[in-house]
Parts: sequence; structure tokens; C-alpha cells
Amino acid sequence: MDNTINKMNEALHSIRDVSEQVSVGASGLAEAAQSLAEGAIDQAGAVEELQATIANITKAVNHTADKTKESYEQAQEYSE
Repeated sequence: MDNTINKMNEALHSIRDVSEQVSVGASGLAEAAQSLAEGAIDQAGAVEELQATIANITKAVNHTADKTKESYEQAQEYSE
């Protein structure tokens, strides 16, 4: 009887130890998931800023191209 009780106690201690390890692992996984989510949010913000910058550059290039075309056309008119 004592042997059975000792084996049950050992089994329960093993179950408790494994449960604690699973809990620690789950906490670590949750922290990693949170960190990944925060990184994704930061990256999305950076992409939005980059898109806005590219849009501004495109607008400036188009404006410069339009002004260059106007200048060329005026130069053509004066040379005639």
C-alpha cells in the first residue's frame, strides 16, 4: 500500500513539474507572439511612411517634368 501511495505521489509530482514546464513554455510563446505582433505593426507603419514619401517624390517628378515640357515648348516658340 505504501509503495502504491509513493508511486502515485511521484506521478503527481511529475505531472506538476511537466505542467509548470508547459506553463513556462506557453508564457514564452505568448511573449514571442506579442513581440512579433508589435514588430509587424511597426513595419506596417514604416511601409505607410515609405508609400507617402514615394507619392511625394512622384508628384515632384511629375511637376518637374511638366515645367520642363512647358519651358521646352516656350523655347520652341521663341526660336521660330
